[in-house]
Amino acid sequence: MKMSALDLARYMMMHINYGTLDGVSIINESSARLMQSIQTPTDSPGIYYGYAMRTMQDVRIPGIVTHGHTGSAYGMKSSMTFDPIRKNGVITLCNGHKSKERPTESFDRLLFAFFFR
Repeated sequence: MKMSALDLARYMMMHINYGTLDGVSIINESSARLMQSIQTPTDSPGIYYGYAMRTMQDVRIPGIVTHGHTGSAYGMKSSMTFDPIRKNGVITLCNGHKSKERPTESFDRLLFAFFFR
């Protein structure tokens, strides 16, 4: 799969709007909300997995719940973090990175704090 920064931003906007983008329903709202629901806790405090989404409670900004996803495939590292209540988010897209590590939680926190505080 190939994805541009604009593609990732549009995908994030679809999730921010619970399945709708530019007035077109891509997935139904109940499925979008289910994807953003808490299903399984992780080893990190306040971070949970759902269905294809990660939920962070009080991780980036106290009192704010954000959702997102990090991914890596074939040298591309990406991340999206969004707040569907405030309707804002951050995406990162890096290509050609040699490290096998995924974008870190601390990097996500830094970006979110910089853009949304």
